[in-house]
Amino acid sequence: MSAIAGIFWKDGRPADQDALSRLVSGLRPLGQGGQQLHALGSAGLVRAFDSPRTASVFGDAPVIGGGGDLMLVFEGRLDNRDDLHAELGLDLVEAQGLPDSVIALKSWENWGAKAVEHWLGDFAAICWNAAERTLVAVRDPLGMRGLSYHDTPDRIVIASAPRAMFALPDVEKRVDEQKIADSLVQLYHDGERSFFKGIHRLPMASRLTVTAAEAGVDRYWSPEDLCAIRLGRDEEYVEAAAELLGRAIKARLRGSDRVGAFMSGGLDSSTVAVSALDQLERQDKLPTFTWVPEDGWDRRTRRGAYGDERPFVEAIAAMHPRLEPHFVQADGMGLFDHLDNFLDYAGVAPRNAINFCWIHEIYQRAGEQGIDVLLEGGAGNMSLSWAGDGLFLNLFRSGRFIELARELYK
Repeated sequence: MSAIAGIFWKDGRPADQDALSRLVSGLRPLGQGGQQLHALGSAGLVRAFDSPRTASVFGDAPVIGGGGDLMLVFEGRLDNRDDLHAELGLDLVEAQGLPDSVIALKSWENWGAKAVEHWLGDFAAICWNAAERTLVAVRDPLGMRGLSYHDTPDRIVIASAPRAMFALPDVEKRVDEQKIADSLVQLYHDGERSFFKGIHRLPMASRLTVTAAEAGVDRYWSPEDLCAIRLGRDEEYVEAAAELLGRAIKARLRGSDRVGAFMSGGLDSSTVAVSALDQLERQDKLPTFTWVPEDGWDRRTRRGAYGDERPFVEAIAAMHPRLEPHFVQADGMGLFDHLDNFLDYAGVAPRNAINFCWIHEIYQRAGEQGIDVLLEGGAGNMSLSWAGDGLFLNLFRSGRFIELARELYK
C-alpha cells in the first residue's frame, strides 16, 4: 500500500511540524516501507510508500518545482507517460527514468491544475502553490485511489484515508449514522459523504481547490464528454479494443519483476490473462489464481449460474499452455476475513465483503511466489462483459424515446 496527505494553514502561519509529524504517524500503517514529508510556507505534504519498487517507479517523496514555488505529492500511477513525454517536449531517454511523481510535477508546471485533464491511470495527487497560496487535490476518473479531507476555517487536512487525520488531536472520530443507513440499503449517490462526521470524500474525477478565502470542488472529467466512436466494420471495433487492452496491460506491467493474474472462468479476467502473455518479457509462465469451493460443497447454485470455476479455467489453460493455474480454496477462513483491519485502514465499508476470504488468500499465495503485480479484470463488468442491464429503463425514464427506439431496433 501507499498513501499521501497534506495540510494547509489558511491563516498564513508556517507549517506546524508537530501536526506534520502526527500525520506521518497516521500514514505509517498505509506505507510501512518509508515516509517522507516536506514543508513549504503554510503547507506541508507527506508521502508513505510500501516498497523500494513503489518508491523508484512512482515516487517516494514530495517533489519541488516551479522555481521553488510548487510542491506536489503523488500516489498511484500514470499510464500514458509516452503521450505526456511528447506533449511536454521531454527527452524520451531521460524521461524514461523519472518516477511518475516527477512527470506529474512537470505537467503541473506546464498546465497548472488542468494537468490532471491530461493524465490517464489510477492516481491521487496534492499540489501546493506557495506563490498563490493555493492547494489543489485531484482524484482519478474512476476513483481507484481515495482522498478525504477535513476543512475548518483556519486549516484543511487531506489524506488518502481518514485514519491519517485521526492522528491529529482536534479531528474527532465520530461515525456518521446517515452514511451507514445509506450503505445498508445500497445507496451510494452521495459521493462526498464519508463514514465520519466532519470528514468529506473527494468524488472520483474531481478537483478540490483551496485558498485562504474558500474551498470548492469541481468535476474535471465525465464519460458524457467522450466523443462517439464510429468505425466501418465490427472487426475494426474488435481490433481497436484489442490494441487498447494491450496498451493498458503493458502500462500496468511497468516496473514489475514477476507478474500474476486473478482468473475466473468468465470473459473479463481470462481475456486480461491471455492478452498479458504477449507482454511478458522476463517470465515464460503466467501464474493465475482462481478461487474454488471447499471440499464437500453441495453444488447448489442459483439458476443460470455456476459455482466452480475450475473446469473453465482448465479449459482456457489447455488452449494457452503458458498459463499456470493455481486453485485456492481458502479453507477455514471466515466470510469476513480481515474485515476489521480493512475498516481500520480504509475508513470505508467495503462492498461485496463476502469475497474477502479468498481475495486475501490469493494475495497471500501470490506474495509467496514473489509476485509484485497481480492483474485482474474487475472493470470488465463496466466494459467487456457489460450486458447493458437497466439501459432501456433509464432511457424510458429520462424521456429519450428516439434513442430507446434505436436501441430496441438494434
